[in-house]
Amino acid sequence: MPQFREFGAWILVDGKELEEYDVKTDDSTITCFVPSIVGQTFTIKVKNKYGEKVSFQIMVDGTRVKGLLCCSEREEVIHGIDVTATSYRPLAFGSLNLTDDDDARDGSQWQDLGSIEVRVRRFIQGSQRDSRVKNREQNITNVAIHERSKKAGTHRVTLGEKKKRPVIKLSCVDHIDTLENPYVKIRFLYRPKDILQAQGIIPQISSPLRQSSQKRPGAELEQHGSHPRKLRTGSVKSRGSARTVKNEDDDGHPASQTIVEKEERMKAMMAEVEKMRSELEAERSQVGIKREASPIHVPPPASGKRVFIDLTDD
Repeated sequence: MPQFREFGAWILVDGKELEEYDVKTDDSTITCFVPSIVGQTFTIKVKNKYGEKVSFQIMVDGTRVKGLLCCSEREEVIHGIDVTATSYRPLAFGSLNLTDDDDARDGSQWQDLGSIEVRVRRFIQGSQRDSRVKNREQNITNVAIHERSKKAGTHRVTLGEKKKRPVIKLSCVDHIDTLENPYVKIRFLYRPKDILQAQGIIPQISSPLRQSSQKRPGAELEQHGSHPRKLRTGSVKSRGSARTVKNEDDDGHPASQTIVEKEERMKAMMAEVEKMRSELEAERSQVGIKREASPIHVPPPASGKRVFIDLTDD
């Protein structure tokens, strides 16, 4: 969970916090990366340990979609965008709508695409007054971006189906900090996991087989702790027999058992082939198959002269 000064925030999917990567901080901002999957619904949880009530403003892809007041030593959860006092629409990760229209080449409007921000603003205590719920559905759009944009291949935030909830009341206050220059900014940059791995933000995880092959490339000695241990290998037999190499660490392993079974089957098949070959040779000797003479006759060469053989049809 990114925490900065007296504040914290989470991105939750199915009630579990998304793991954050490459967390960095500066004067008033903390930034991190989180993996996103198309279709995943998420919520945003915030925490206030400041000495007084503050205002949390939620920005999605550069657009403000939600504001709420949070008392000191409290946590609040943002489930989605307000539609009415009794309904909202959940937030979800979605795919981009791409176009090759040159009119969409202006990338300045998409510079914040792929970001979720929690901006903390202080306000004058006692300035709180009632307000009306605003429908902010129109703030989330899926306007096409150019296919050659640097954002192509990433995700954006979309809205789920409208849901009912208990009635809520909203308030407005007189802020001390502006939206553009908040007291604290917690910034989540969401990307597909494969892109984060390609950028080196999430480490690549090699498969166990690949790691094993890299550690033991056919060497005679296997290092285990500080004492090398010699591998036990079987002999390589001549044609018609199976080649077996046994590793002490593979005893009882399912893959090792499969290899042994295949070797036994191979031995049985080779024995059957040898048996059929012997029977075939015996039958040939009894029948006495005679080879036909070759239709090509090669005359004996004259001394000192070259011989040319005509193989063309008459």
